[in-house]
Amino acid sequence: MANATMRRRDFIRAGAAAAALAAAPGRGWARSATPRRGGTLRIVGFEPPTFDIHGSVSFQTQLTSSFVHRTLFKYVNGEKYGASDFTLVPDIARKAVASKDGRTYTITLRKGVRWEKRAPLNGRELVAADVKYTWDRAVKKSAFANLLGSIEAVETPDTHTVRVRLADAYAPFLHNLAEPWNAILPHEVEDKLGDFKASESLVGCGPFVLERYEPGVKAVFARNPDYYEPGRPYLDRVEWLFLKDRGTQLSLFRAGQVDLPYYDGRIPRSEIAAFKKSNPGDPVHFWDWLAVRTLAFRTDKAPFSDVRVGGRSRSRSTARSGSPSTSRARATPTTARCRRPCASGRSAVRTWGRAPGGSSTIRRWPGSSWPRPASPAASR
Repeated sequence: MANATMRRRDFIRAGAAAAALAAAPGRGWARSATPRRGGTLRIVGFEPPTFDIHGSVSFQTQLTSSFVHRTLFKYVNGEKYGASDFTLVPDIARKAVASKDGRTYTITLRKGVRWEKRAPLNGRELVAADVKYTWDRAVKKSAFANLLGSIEAVETPDTHTVRVRLADAYAPFLHNLAEPWNAILPHEVEDKLGDFKASESLVGCGPFVLERYEPGVKAVFARNPDYYEPGRPYLDRVEWLFLKDRGTQLSLFRAGQVDLPYYDGRIPRSEIAAFKKSNPGDPVHFWDWLAVRTLAFRTDKAPFSDVRVGGRSRSRSTARSGSPSTSRARATPTTARCRRPCASGRSAVRTWGRAPGGSSTIRRWPGSSWPRPASPAASR
């Protein structure tokens, strides 16, 4: 069996090991039992083209790195939350305070968060200088840099405080800090290796550490004994298997050789009947896939042709961003600047949609309903 401590069916039903996953959980799971500690979770995943979260827009890179890296904030997760709940909660930051004009954010870091106890970091504490280094690097190298808004300056008043100043108020700034590409990086790794491309660069402060990387085969993550959240994660280990062939993935799952047949537990609709026949004890649930959606504004026509409505640029768009693995879908203005602080991207869209002389209708796109084996998610 893939799990020496838990029976495979127990895992699928209880789902305590889902604490290891970065993918968004499905809805409608039954209440899980008390999580059991220990065991190895074997998941069909993806081999990343690089381990540099700023050097690629690949969701394979973002997803794989999220076992090890942490962000300042994260979205709520677990069985009591819906798949589209984008409420922010602290991760390695404790809180963020915005100025009245929405252009300055003061972020207080959690004390006692430590990097892995291996060279070149050797377990030192994560500090404000790490955040500044990460943002400076992201602005220069990340294809997602525009999603940080227009950063004018990043200051570090003390060891656990970061102050960022934006050229204009940018509604989704804090929410975007929860995305995997915004994970905090240590400068010592790049100083030593020259970049973050190789697996040796995957050093973090998250719930797992990279124990072994076998190119073309798998990546093995072990529990981080120094993770800041006591008692987490529950798993001893995660094996992230690089299997591309869908038939092989499903065959191994049916045979009990892997615990999840895909990174998010998805199985093709065409395989449902055969799966229920071969695995009658494993329930199947349907969930709404959070996929990419884009709403484009006609900036050549009123009211969006008015610079006072859309901001300075004549090209404006609002995106339902992300994939089910690396980010939660949400209405987010990607380039437009808000004249006053907005609580979220949605409020900004509503403000623009009610501009004088016009109106807009915002529709909910439910996405695709993909079947997956039932696996209730637990919080990390």
